[in-house]
Amino acid sequence: MHVAKTDVFAGITSGMLSRMTVAPLDVIKIRMQLQDGRIGMLATGRSILQKEGFLAFWKGNAMAMCLWGAYTGVQFTAYAVIKRHLFEDVPHQKQGEGTRSQGFQGMLCGGLAGMVAVSASYPLDVLRTTLAADTSAKG
Repeated sequence: MHVAKTDVFAGITSGMLSRMTVAPLDVIKIRMQLQDGRIGMLATGRSILQKEGFLAFWKGNAMAMCLWGAYTGVQFTAYAVIKRHLFEDVPHQKQGEGTRSQGFQGMLCGGLAGMVAVSASYPLDVLRTTLAADTSAKG
């Protein structure tokens, strides 16, 4: 089985960069899910900043970057492998024909690749959530 290095690299890179960008929102979301009372997103963010400092918004981010790097790396690679194995013998059609079958192929391969990626990366997601939920000042 040949796996394109560009699929793996593109998946890992995109997952890690996107994760680093949205980390503060994810920490706020997790904290809001754990709160007894209902306070808003801005109030939760202010509370984190005041009690734990600016870097608290990236608590658990190293684990999350590993998670999303692994998830998207596996997903990109699994998509390419699944598509090649399921549809490499399907005859190519002229442009404009068969768009329904191409859409179905993409949906099927994407769904299967997503299932493989979630299964492979779920243990990292549990660790990431545990770290992000930690409210101690150290992190």
